[in-house]
Amino acid sequence: MRVTFFLLFFLFLLSSGEAQFTIKGIILNTQKEPLDLALVYLKNDSFQAGTTTDQKGKFELTNIPFGTYTIKYAYTGYESVVKTIKIQKDTFVHIVLSGDIFQLETLEITGNRLSEYAPFRFTNISGNILQKENLGQDLPVLLQHSTSLIFSSDAGNGIGYTSMRIRGSDQSRINVTINGVPVNDAESQGVFWVNMPDLVSSVNSIQIQRGVGGSTNGVGAFGGTVSINTNQFKINPYVQASLSGGSFGTLKSSFRFGTGLMNQKYTIDGSYSLIKSNGFIDRASSNLQGLYLSAAKFSERSVIRFQVISGMETTYQAWNGVPVDRFYNNEQNLIDHYFRNQGVLYLNEADSINLFDSDARYNYYTYKNQVDDYRQTQSQLVWSQKINDDITIKSTLFYTFGTGYFEQFRYQDELEDYGFNNIVDANGQSISTLNIIRRRWLRNHFFGLIGDVTGKIGNHASWSGGIHASRYIGGHFGHIVDSEPEIKGQIYYDYYNNTGYKNDNSVFLRAEHQIIPKLQYYVDLQFRSVVYDVLGTDNDLRTVFVYENYLFFNPKVGLNYKLGKNGNIFSSIAVARKEPSRSDFLDHAGQSNSPKPEVLTDYEFAYKHTAKDWQIETGVFYMDYKNQLVLNGNLNDVGSPLRLNVPSSYRFGWETEMDIKLHEKLNIRGNFTWSKNIIHEFSETLYDYTQGFDILYIDHGDTPISYSPNLIAGIQASYYPWKSFEMNLASRYVSKQYMDNTGLDSRSIPAYHFHNLGMLWKKYLPVLKETVISISIQNLLNKRYYNNGYTYSYIFNEQITENFVYPQAGRNLLIGIQCTL
Repeated sequence: MRVTFFLLFFLFLLSSGEAQFTIKGIILNTQKEPLDLALVYLKNDSFQAGTTTDQKGKFELTNIPFGTYTIKYAYTGYESVVKTIKIQKDTFVHIVLSGDIFQLETLEITGNRLSEYAPFRFTNISGNILQKENLGQDLPVLLQHSTSLIFSSDAGNGIGYTSMRIRGSDQSRINVTINGVPVNDAESQGVFWVNMPDLVSSVNSIQIQRGVGGSTNGVGAFGGTVSINTNQFKINPYVQASLSGGSFGTLKSSFRFGTGLMNQKYTIDGSYSLIKSNGFIDRASSNLQGLYLSAAKFSERSVIRFQVISGMETTYQAWNGVPVDRFYNNEQNLIDHYFRNQGVLYLNEADSINLFDSDARYNYYTYKNQVDDYRQTQSQLVWSQKINDDITIKSTLFYTFGTGYFEQFRYQDELEDYGFNNIVDANGQSISTLNIIRRRWLRNHFFGLIGDVTGKIGNHASWSGGIHASRYIGGHFGHIVDSEPEIKGQIYYDYYNNTGYKNDNSVFLRAEHQIIPKLQYYVDLQFRSVVYDVLGTDNDLRTVFVYENYLFFNPKVGLNYKLGKNGNIFSSIAVARKEPSRSDFLDHAGQSNSPKPEVLTDYEFAYKHTAKDWQIETGVFYMDYKNQLVLNGNLNDVGSPLRLNVPSSYRFGWETEMDIKLHEKLNIRGNFTWSKNIIHEFSETLYDYTQGFDILYIDHGDTPISYSPNLIAGIQASYYPWKSFEMNLASRYVSKQYMDNTGLDSRSIPAYHFHNLGMLWKKYLPVLKETVISISIQNLLNKRYYNNGYTYSYIFNEQITENFVYPQAGRNLLIGIQCTL
């Protein structure tokens, strides 16, 4: 009997020993980040065990008997996963927990972001996509393949002063925000990307809206909206260093770090970048520094975040462009151009030598310190609170401070132009002209409050509302810092000084409601108040006084209808009203035709289809303008475009973008925009200097809107020969566009195309979490082209047209390496 008992007990122990198994696994979030200290809990009626993951998101449970169990994977702020698992052998599991920690995506979303089914044309771009091409160039260059978008660079290589247009509308008509805070300069309404070097390193996502889009903060969106979000969040600590360099002496170095989530409550992230480049254009150098710092505290229902984005730039000026005959090396025409402008543009022997000894990289300026020197710091304090499952509120306090100058050498300027009488030198000679070195300063304060609230009613309706209140104070002043010969005395102080003030307040209310299961409507109402005034002395010594008070109502309505499982059609009507800019007022000072506010009614109709391996969105738009301020092709004395109101104009177009997965290793993306951009009954103003000064008006009838090509098309092919290697070939075509509104070929930018090749190799090494090597060859086929320019015409015995263009670099190379610890 004993023998039988011990034999049975031995067999039980043996069977039990044979039935001990192990579960191993890894837990990640949807961003493929490993979750450190995630909970794993296993149980059934007779056994239970638990553990947590390590820094790599890995876990292991051992000595688990044969059987069926319930296993739970959990991490604070994420949706838990509970599964039934049968243990009959050693098992490995790969778990992805969805939902952002503390629902940050919901809490920190900005009020001007559109939802998935909003009836407007928009594209979402992940910061991870932009990072692949981030080798030092500005954001407009990295967005160059986006639908209806074209970019330009003064220096020709995408570093320094860059700009973009969307649907033919220039940068002053594209509303740009960072976390909902306006970036457009309150007075000029432009965006100076050079003041935010390496911003892309801190970008989490970007939404580009084309047309009017939804209500936003700051200046009105007439061409589009670029909504940038920098609220990155990583739960694990990291240190990242990158170095890149290439053509034209370009060098970028950056350092990024993050603490990860500390004590389940706090994070600190930061970066510092240094970018230097000689530029493609002669002397168009850039010396840029960028700093980003973010600190946040989280709870289960709230986030408090403080962040700073600071930029410093010293950029050699290249805004004067290249005479078109210098670009084409047409010597006889260049000689004619020179003699027409001798004593106006070309003032001395150095100017003459510079013009004729240069090539297409010609830079008008030769003074060694002809630079822009500017510093800007944006500070934001954000508080987001989830009141309950249906309502979330967010408030943002912001302050942006900028100060700097551009320095100029002026050959034999008249002292009276600075408000001074003739000076008597040591020899008793009366001096009326001097070689002057002057600095024209800007000192800006921009501060305000933004409040957003979002909510939902059941499962079929959502709503949001918001307020924006801001105050801008912009000081403009200039002083002489040196002269030749040097004269001691009163001239070395501010010779002009004026200040601009702008109050910009708005409120919006938005609602989306599903009327029937397949039909959803959208309503967005915005009221915006703008008060702008300027008082003081301008740089030409005129006394300036501007006071304007506007109240705008901007309604938007739309419908979205679902077709089947994967398709939907949508349409919208949106109205936007927009005030003129500072230069519009000052350039028209003393004239009877003072600038008027613009009104745009934007009609959109599109179809979208999303399938497993392909996606397409296609549709038409009609943008009807009243009193549109159009670029006339000329520049004022600081290189800003001159504009004038035209009573009636429109843009009618067709946009399509698609994404097709042809093979698991090959993906094709493409877009094209065809548009017709017309001004009704355009009248050109010409000055006749033949005998004195006369003004002529020439009627041209219906003409194309300047800087608005009829066709923009692009295609990108991404090939993944193996998991760690990626190749991208991108091509872009832009048809002819005109530099003024006459529609004359003699004042046009020819059609151009270029091709870029990118390669990326990613490797995971034992010490480093990740090493990425990037290669970018731009303008692969070495095409000679220019994508921007300006023109002006006048009469002196005959009609004369002067064209200046901004050449872009030929084939050029950038190589970078990025290491993450």
